[in-house]
Amino acid sequence: MGVRAHRPRTDPAARWAATQRALFDALTEPVDVLPALTTDMLVHTWDLARSVDLPPDLDPELCAVAYDAVRANDLPRDTGMFDPPASVAGDADATTRLIAFYGRDPNWRAS
Repeated sequence: MGVRAHRPRTDPAARWAATQRALFDALTEPVDVLPALTTDMLVHTWDLARSVDLPPDLDPELCAVAYDAVRANDLPRDTGMFDPPASVAGDADATTRLIAFYGRDPNWRAS
């Protein structure tokens, strides 16, 4: 995206601030990265919520849009970054379908 951030390794707060500035600079450009970042945020929010045994509480409409978009483009599964989609019921909600498409077991809970 042509944006580089000077991110000091010894200062986590300054590192995040530099990253944030670079992201916001990049998002002002006409690029197609926002849908990918939004989907990434949804999936990792689900990961984090489940890992601490909290309900993910993701926006169903946003999950539906993300699911439709990612299905249209598929995922580069041959890279090893994504597991095969998990099986879900045909009437599963958008959040469940999105999470399963990314190879997560929608029924997974932290032990």
